[in-house]
Amino acid sequence: MVGLGVGLLAAGSFPACHKKGPDKAAEAPAADVAAVKKSYDDLKARLAVLETGYAELRKKIETIPPELPAFHEVRETFFATEEGRGVMSAKMTILADRLNAVMASKKPEEVQELSKELSDTGNSVGQIEQLYVTQMHQIMTFQRIVERQQAAKDAAAKAAPSTDKASAKHGGDKAKSAKP
Repeated sequence: MVGLGVGLLAAGSFPACHKKGPDKAAEAPAADVAAVKKSYDDLKARLAVLETGYAELRKKIETIPPELPAFHEVRETFFATEEGRGVMSAKMTILADRLNAVMASKKPEEVQELSKELSDTGNSVGQIEQLYVTQMHQIMTFQRIVERQQAAKDAAAKAAPSTDKASAKHGGDKAKSAKP
């Protein structure tokens, strides 16, 4: 009888020793959480580069006269894309909060959801990056047009004063000779 009691006691305590807590079974592997954190950090860095780039493009676009042919469309696209970039920056704030919650809970389904959302956001940021390159080239083209127009005006201005001085000199001589 004592042997049976010890056997039941041992059998009852054995599973309890090796049983995992409910939180441990529901946790995502640390590598998955770290990968999501890295994805977020990479995406944040890409957006920071875009923010700087768009700030520089804004300065350039403001120097181009809006009356240039076809510039109106480029300007509209620039500001619409800049607005989209701003929305992505705001979304990153929301994703940061979600990342903090996921890192605390480490629930596999939440890690997977955030990973998918970061991937989708990364695709959107990729589209904005492509638009940035296109817009940068378009704006550079308009800057060259403005520079050529300014160079032509400068050349005309240099040529105009010398002809004005000559005509003034000749006109002045005529005025003097007309008076007896």
